[in-house]
Parts: sequence; C-alpha cells; structure tokens
Amino acid sequence: MNKFSRILKTLSTVILCAGSAVHAEGLRSAVILQGWQDTSGVITSALEFTMDEGWKTYWRAPGDAGFPPSFDFSGSENVARVDIIWPTPSLSGSDGYETLGYQNALVLPLRITPKSAGPVTLAVAASIGVCDDICVPVDFVMTETLSPTKKRDPKIIAALATAPFPSDQVAGAKMTCTFSQEGSKLNVAVTSGLPKTDVWEWIVVEYADPTAWVVMDQTNREGSKLMATATIHSGSDTPILLARDKLRLTIVTSSRSIEQIGCARR
Repeated sequence: MNKFSRILKTLSTVILCAGSAVHAEGLRSAVILQGWQDTSGVITSALEFTMDEGWKTYWRAPGDAGFPPSFDFSGSENVARVDIIWPTPSLSGSDGYETLGYQNALVLPLRITPKSAGPVTLAVAASIGVCDDICVPVDFVMTETLSPTKKRDPKIIAALATAPFPSDQVAGAKMTCTFSQEGSKLNVAVTSGLPKTDVWEWIVVEYADPTAWVVMDQTNREGSKLMATATIHSGSDTPILLARDKLRLTIVTSSRSIEQIGCARR
C-alpha cells in the first residue's frame, strides 16, 4: 500500500458514466479529442483533462505518494491497438511526498490502430486521481465515435512535443543496470551518464507484469553519474524471473523525459 492509498482510506470513490464527457470534484471536464488519421490508417487522438485551478492529476508512475492512473480500451469497436504517449510530467510535493503529474490540465495523446477500414468507436474505462488539499479518486467511462480529419490538432501536437526521447538519441543518457536476487524480490541499480542540465532529475523503474510492483529509492547524482535503485516485488513467493523487454526505465527532469526499454548489465 503506497502513501496515496493510505491518504484515500477515508474517501469514497466517485463513479461516473457518460457518453463523451465527464466531470467531478476537482475535474472540470474529461473529453475525447477527435484528432487526425494518417495515410496508414492510424488515428492520433487524445484524452483531454481540465482540472479546477490548483488541482492536478498523475503520470503513469507518479511515485509512492501518487495515484497511478489506469485506462482500459477493451470496450472499443474496430480497434486493434491503443498506444498512450505520455507527455513529460512535472514534480510537486516535498518531504517524501513528491509526485510526478500534471497541474491544471493534461492532453494525453493516443495512437489508435483500427482493425479494418470503417468507423472507429473509442471506449475508455478510466481510474484517475485528482488532488488539491485533498485527493479524490475518479472512475469513469467515455465513448466516442471518431471522425478524424487530416488537419492536426495543435493541442495534441503540443503534447506530443513533450513525449519522451529514446535514450539512444540523447548523448550520455543510455542506462545500464546491475541486478541482485533477494528471495522473491529483484533489486535493480540503474546508472546513466546523462550530464546535469536541469533543476531536478528522477529515474523511474517500471516492470510490465500485473503480479509485480516496484518500490523506488531516491535518485542520486555523483558527478557525471545519475543513479537510482529500485526493488521489483513478486506477487507470490516465487522469485521474479527477469524479462528485459518488460523493464521500462525513464529519466524525468524539469525540461524533458528520456525512455529506455530493457537494460544491459554494467
């Protein structure tokens, strides 16, 4: 149970259901943007969240004090795949309650691959947290039949401009790892040679296994080296068998994010 879960123990979840737009305390609106369709048939759309002034919502791995959002697109029609493109988040909080998220508004781009030619209906069942002095979990469902055009939405373009860079495209950013088994847990130590250029820097470790969870330690810098440690916990007594393609590492800074799938041993 993370710190955010403990904060929410006495609060009731808001459950909403709507055709194409929702709102709740702290969440002024959530809508599906139509977006555009390219010559390959792929649609670039987005979810747009507008919070009340001073309220925020969270990045996909917000930190121990945050509420990880979830999005389920399985109810969509004529959709083979939906890829979420996360804009670079900002850092808020202090004293062990720091989180990564978005203040006041978020445009979350989606790349939608249709199964075939013809109409596409996007359905999203979402669970997000919105926070000010208090934090409110919001569950909702939205459905929209998309009518994309060739004209690109400037709001989606702006969000895509802050998407993560691949680590092999940023000088010194590539991350290496050491791994050690401890019972059913797997300890990971990450090192990057990314030069310091920003006010703050976080390394985030994620592992794409629904039965496992990751506990991050603090990110530290020693000269030219940026380092962090994390523990991947198994959902059972069975030790984690590392699958490198399930390991996602992200450096998040005050100006950009840098992402890497997998990690070679140092």
